[in-house]
Amino acid sequence: MAERADAVQLERLTRYLVWLEGSRNGLTVEELRKRDETSDKTVRRVLDTMQDCGWVECTARRTEHNRKYWSIKKTPQIEFSHSELLSLYLGQQMMQPLAGTPLYVGVHSLLNKVRASQPKAIEELSRALLRYFHVTAFGQSDYSEKTQLISDLFDAAQNHRVLTMTYQKADAAEPKQYLIHPYAIFYHSGSMYLVALSVEADDIRHFKIDRMLTATETGRSFQMPENWNLQDYRHKSFGAFSPTGETHVVRIRFTDRAAKHVRESKWHHSQKTTDHADGSLTLQITVENLEEIQAWVLSFGPWAKVLAPQVLIENVRRAAMATAAQYSDQP
Repeated sequence: MAERADAVQLERLTRYLVWLEGSRNGLTVEELRKRDETSDKTVRRVLDTMQDCGWVECTARRTEHNRKYWSIKKTPQIEFSHSELLSLYLGQQMMQPLAGTPLYVGVHSLLNKVRASQPKAIEELSRALLRYFHVTAFGQSDYSEKTQLISDLFDAAQNHRVLTMTYQKADAAEPKQYLIHPYAIFYHSGSMYLVALSVEADDIRHFKIDRMLTATETGRSFQMPENWNLQDYRHKSFGAFSPTGETHVVRIRFTDRAAKHVRESKWHHSQKTTDHADGSLTLQITVENLEEIQAWVLSFGPWAKVLAPQVLIENVRRAAMATAAQYSDQP
């Protein structure tokens, strides 16, 4: 009976909202009573509920002997400064790589609302930014077809819901199903990754969202590990690969040519740099995965040399020799 009463109340609230939104000058209790074919007491109870929620307001008209009219409460007009508009518009441009995700949809929706209230200012900013500012999509993933999937992943992570996921590994011939506990999502180097516990492996893994085919709720929930948080967890990695649990202190010497580039950016929260008289630089970081560091060092060619640990020195040396072998038959 209680559920039925709640359903009736919700239907009535919906009707009143539609009627009041469609009314130009508001409606009186008597007018609502006639439309709803109910009592004054019921109408007032519904209006009180709506007023408590901040949806409606009541005003008295002196020209009609203070007769009271109910109407939808007007949202206060928000004015934006040009610097605030510039930041908002620039933020949307910067989030272009996330087009199709709930994050981008939210910013785009907000900007549309601002555009409706201040069309001239937005138009001027659009022309200026399109002429002088551009965000490239070099190496960026396209999530335009995965809007619902990403929304479902966010929802499952927030509500601690167990998922069955179909995933296509880059080096696998066929997709595989995983039972996972989704913890969080992070964005790195143009792509989004899900941090989740693989129930089968009993280990936390990173799953690239580009390779996810389906994600379905099982109807079960899970308990998050105590004191786990994404920021502390991500500090153990260099890039998108998951931490291995083995700590490595990495030291790399960059020649003066590469050192200028390295100094310009923050590469890891643990980084320490030492400048040398010849213009070179030594970078030290502490991580729990070496795979992406190997690729990063190799991208500098002869202008970077690993000093420690020994396992990374050997891995880089083998990869460099294999790369050189690819060109051994060149004149």
